[in-house]
Formats: sequence, C-alpha cells, structure tokens
Amino acid sequence: CSAWMGLWSPGKWYPLQCDFSAMIGPDMFREFALPYLGAQCQRLDNSIYHLDGEGELPHLDMLLSISELDGIQWVPGAGNYPVDSPEWFPLYRRIQSSGKNLVLLEVSKENVEKLIKELSPKGLLISTTCSSQKEAEELMERMT
Repeated sequence: CSAWMGLWSPGKWYPLQCDFSAMIGPDMFREFALPYLGAQCQRLDNSIYHLDGEGELPHLDMLLSISELDGIQWVPGAGNYPVDSPEWFPLYRRIQSSGKNLVLLEVSKENVEKLIKELSPKGLLISTTCSSQKEAEELMERMT
C-alpha cells in the first residue's frame, strides 16, 4: 500500500503524525499523543513518523522509544535550513543510532552524494528529482 508520502510497502503502513505536538510540552505529549501513536504502530506492518519541524524535536526521544515505529521522516519547516543541510546531520545520526529508518524527501540532487557519505546507508531513503533519465543515470552511477 502507499500513502501521501509516496513510499510503498508490501503490508499496511501509514505516515503517522501529530503536528499539534509542536504546541505542547513533553509531559502532555507523553500523556495525550504517545500512547495513541504506539497503538497505531501496533496496527500497521510498517510505520514512519512525519516529524514536522523543530517544534516537535522535544518529543523525539519518546518517538524513538516506540519499538514498533520503523522510522522518522524529517521536515525542517519554513524558514529553516533545507532537509539536506549539514545542520541536520547530528539529528539524522541520532535517529539512525536508535535503529530507526530515516526518510529524507525533497533532497537536492547536488546534495545526495554528501548525505550518502555522511550517513549510514542502512534504512536510509533519499528522494530527489532529476530533469532527465540521463541525469538520473549519471547520479546513480556516481553513487555506486
């Protein structure tokens, strides 16, 4: 199945999110969001949490503690460094070191190689665009 994130799964999956969490503190997140996110993960074969901006970062450790959660998709939010900026590399390493997959969408084709060099390939999904098949093939060749 698939969903708005454009990822495919052989089983049931959905991108979980709680954008409201950017407006509440960790205690309220733990009480009002975490149990429901965990329950949703248990009903799915695969799950990715849509971490939407810096306001949600205080809840990251709790999200990473959900054993059934497979991964995190990071969106920096308006006015922040883009998703492929080295500014976010410590965050990406933190997510990967927890054993979760990492989904990075809208990566500039010029920065794909830098991300691949800096991050573990295990569980890493990078989405980018190229203007032609030839350009895509050249990018893929540089990555091998």
